[in-house]
Amino acid sequence: MLKFEGDTLVPVNNKDVVLFNQLRKAVGDGTMIGYLDEADSEDHRNYLAKVHKSIRVLSFHTGFTFEEMKSVIKKRSGLYMTSKSGIEYKSFAYCTKEELMMAIQACVDLSIDVDVTIY
Repeated sequence: MLKFEGDTLVPVNNKDVVLFNQLRKAVGDGTMIGYLDEADSEDHRNYLAKVHKSIRVLSFHTGFTFEEMKSVIKKRSGLYMTSKSGIEYKSFAYCTKEELMMAIQACVDLSIDVDVTIY
């Protein structure tokens, strides 16, 4: 685990010093490394849980399988790419919070269309 001291990341304990040095050695000095804030992570998990719960409810009430409904929601929220091999859907696990909010909105819109309450 690392913490900020001013603008610098420093290891929290001795074990983390070793891991931090291995990371620096692997990527090299001067390389920009992104990080995920725990608060962002918690928000992401909550949005992801909401999407999955909504898809479960919609699939139950419409007769679609969970996987089929997941594909419908991803398509409605624009989380796919077309390629020579067909449609490739983006995993919700790799979505940003904004993309997950679009998926939640797609669930809400579909729930209105099929007259199902998902709240």
